[in-house]
Amino acid sequence: IFNLYAWESETRALRQVTNVELGAFEPDVSPDGKAIAFVTYSKAGYDVATIPFDEATWMEPLAAAPPPTLAPPPAAADLPSQPYSPWHTVGPTFWLPIWFGDGAGTALGAVTGGADVLLHHIWTLEAWWSLQGKEPGYSAFYQGTWSWPRLDVASSLVLEGSPGPPDRLQRVWTYADAGLTFTWTRLARALTLRTGWAGRGYASAGPIPFELLPERLRFRDGFLSDASADLRYTDARRFVHSISPEEGRTASLRIRWADPAIGSDYTVSRGRATLAQYARIPYTRHSAVALRLAGGLAHGSIGLNAPFSLGGAAPFDAADLVPGAIVVGGDQLRGYEAGAFAGTGFVLGNLELRIPFGAPLLGRSTWPIFLRRVHGALFADAGDAFDRPGELHFAGHAFGWKEIRASAGVELRLEIVLAYEIRTDLRIGVAQPLGAVLGRGRAADRDLGLKDVPFYIVLGPSF
Repeated sequence: IFNLYAWESETRALRQVTNVELGAFEPDVSPDGKAIAFVTYSKAGYDVATIPFDEATWMEPLAAAPPPTLAPPPAAADLPSQPYSPWHTVGPTFWLPIWFGDGAGTALGAVTGGADVLLHHIWTLEAWWSLQGKEPGYSAFYQGTWSWPRLDVASSLVLEGSPGPPDRLQRVWTYADAGLTFTWTRLARALTLRTGWAGRGYASAGPIPFELLPERLRFRDGFLSDASADLRYTDARRFVHSISPEEGRTASLRIRWADPAIGSDYTVSRGRATLAQYARIPYTRHSAVALRLAGGLAHGSIGLNAPFSLGGAAPFDAADLVPGAIVVGGDQLRGYEAGAFAGTGFVLGNLELRIPFGAPLLGRSTWPIFLRRVHGALFADAGDAFDRPGELHFAGHAFGWKEIRASAGVELRLEIVLAYEIRTDLRIGVAQPLGAVLGRGRAADRDLGLKDVPFYIVLGPSF
């Protein structure tokens, strides 16, 4: 057991200052010579303690045991040297069931993933079966940190609802979404730039009675070739007992461009910006206020698919949990169903008061799931999707303050660790839509036939 000792250089006398159970480290005497501060260790982790500088309480140390007599060890054999290979440790290390809603209804499946011991190769794989659509889907993600810039590649196949009448299903197949991420990291801040390209195919699942539709309503299947650039800066900080970032900010800017010149069947350009600011509430233990502002503008569309949409939380995506992955998004207007509002522009604000409740630190044997902390949040969301002049009409109105929708609610959040190293939040929320608070209130929601989603469960952090 590590204890503190005092040694007198002139007399060479040694005294034992502390007698602890688990360890005392890194002592320092106060400037006035009246106290000793040192680091302690317990089941709760490391902490700082102080005791009076009182020589009368010091003890005579126990005599040291004589050193054991050991035979000289045999000469170590030369170990073979070979180039590093990730294949022995890159295999899957966990699996979890997943359940979400696709365009047809309910989908059930599983997610797995792994990484080599040096984290040069990180991957996740999801596979599921659409119960109503009666066909499989998948999502795969790979990140390679063995080079600068980092490489990431993703692919997925999902069943979604097709935009525009008639109501039908559509297979959205992302053949490849690849990018290079340049990083400039310092101790207290980080700047990243990702440049990438995505190829995505849209194919209707079933016959399309186009002869019954006017030309302006027809959504044509096709291929989207999409180039993108993502710039992200953060100096947000969280600490050992934090439930979220408590200081600093995160800002991002994303630009995407699709055009026949790069092989796309659709012409659309999109730009969006976000800013999140965090502040700890004075005189509290890790309670914090978080504010997020976001907005975007677009020209064109993917057929009749709106460039932007707002609504409740999106389905779980395993790529969002991969350490180091750039996730641009997080747009949520809680209390409404996902995609309730669509347009060629959007504005959004989210305000949260985050409060810690406790740290159970509970697990079951060696199961790959661990409950670290329990915390909650009071939130208010406000935003709207609108139509830009000269663009297709998705929202049915231009930007106006009287169209801004709002909602408020509360979330219980369980900070869990999956597969021994992936930290995320399980959010259980209750939200109340407030309608167009500066306009016609809830009557505006009823006119559009919007569906309330007062209760939801989401895996993933808020922002």
